[in-house]
Amino acid sequence: MKSNLKSAIYGGFGFVFPIAISLFTTPYIVHKLTPEIYGIYVLATSLIGLMFFMDLGFGQGIIKFVSHYEAQKDYEKINKIVETSLVIYVVMGVTGAVIIYFSSNFIADKIFKLHFDKLVIGSLAFKIVAFGFFMSFISSLFSSIPKGLQKYDIAVKIQNFVWFMSILTSVLLLYLGKGLIEILISYSIFQFIGIFLYMGMSKKLLPTLRFRLRFDKSIFKEIFGFSIFVSLNVISANIVTRLDKMIVSYFLGTSAVSFYTIPYNLASMCSTLVGSTNQFLFPAISNLNSKGEKNKVRYYYIRSLDYTGLMSTFIMLIFIIFSDRFIYIWLGRNFAENSYHLSPILGFAFFFSCLTSVSLWYYTAMNKTHINLISSLTGSVSYLLASLLFIPIFGLKGAAFSFLFILVPFPFYNLYICKIIGIKVREYVTTILPYTSLVFLSLIYVLSIDERSLEKDLLVSIVLLISTFFYKKELFFELINKVITESKKYLTK
Repeated sequence: MKSNLKSAIYGGFGFVFPIAISLFTTPYIVHKLTPEIYGIYVLATSLIGLMFFMDLGFGQGIIKFVSHYEAQKDYEKINKIVETSLVIYVVMGVTGAVIIYFSSNFIADKIFKLHFDKLVIGSLAFKIVAFGFFMSFISSLFSSIPKGLQKYDIAVKIQNFVWFMSILTSVLLLYLGKGLIEILISYSIFQFIGIFLYMGMSKKLLPTLRFRLRFDKSIFKEIFGFSIFVSLNVISANIVTRLDKMIVSYFLGTSAVSFYTIPYNLASMCSTLVGSTNQFLFPAISNLNSKGEKNKVRYYYIRSLDYTGLMSTFIMLIFIIFSDRFIYIWLGRNFAENSYHLSPILGFAFFFSCLTSVSLWYYTAMNKTHINLISSLTGSVSYLLASLLFIPIFGLKGAAFSFLFILVPFPFYNLYICKIIGIKVREYVTTILPYTSLVFLSLIYVLSIDERSLEKDLLVSIVLLISTFFYKKELFFELINKVITESKKYLTK
């Protein structure tokens, strides 16, 4: 296998950088746009993500089959995969863009129920998002090629460059007195630039690569047979990651979307940072599984679960205990008073999302994507029903509580993969139980103590973090040494 550690480290770096920049830029963007307009911005970008179900799962299919045929040195087959996928992406991208563009008025008025004085700017924002969706959609196709070649570092560098330039331009536009519309236009432009960057680097990695619109029916069947369940899984996952903001907007207004999005995005960033380090498992385990190396498959599962548990415990403990103070310092009293009580619950739910990322890539690598679908659908439907019930009654607290319902399939989902690869349930439970217990204790502390102080928060967090450290101190030192080594290599390039 090709440098799994390097792929894991780069996967993590791919999210550390955007998070760091967001910490500095988000307060300014929210302040300049106002919470209500920022809520429209969140809804517009969420609309892009929601329409990504039209990908049909081909993104992961490209990664899988490019990796598979690159190992066999069958470069002509890779060309056919890219050409056929490009036809699908262009057709579906245009279809999605047209749907967004011509339904923008309806979305602004009937779906998001924007205030009458915000209908014009909201409708125009969604029209512009139609073009941004198409560019982003095509860009995602070409970003899959270096990932399939296990060159995650290249994909991360391009992704971070495009994102950084886009956010920097947004800040500059706001400084110059521009607004939401100009920001969305610049977003579309940088997605367009990203397409050519991915194409150029893919061509450099694979000189024989061709970018033509040619449809091969047999290739389509091969990829579609794998990707159909991935596609359906993406649709159900989008219910959780996109529709929650829309439901909040429907019942509570666009300002509430901003107050909910801030703690949600912070918790999601923490989770994604940990989960991104496991992306390498997809091509790596697929490779090992095809060779029948079952012992290594089992070894990497427990090892990855341990690493993931350690990282997510440290990060989520700090998030759950200190996020309310951070939001107060970061965005001010208004945001803190409206969203501080959401963070601990969201952080607890996202902690389990971190742990589940290991199983997700194992199921995908072992062609068990239908299990991902069943789990995602179960969690999404549970969440959707809970949100429709609790948000009208309890407001934003109801939204956060409803998010816990995505954990409904968690026990079955994670224990079933253990059965598939031959790991005892006891081994799995004893691996995650200490981590889960410590995070749960942090949640109980935050929710049960009425009068907290900085001294109490520091004391509790130190005790819990030290407990985590002593439980897995050897693993901790091993992880730190590896991160430092790879970081030095990354910074010296």
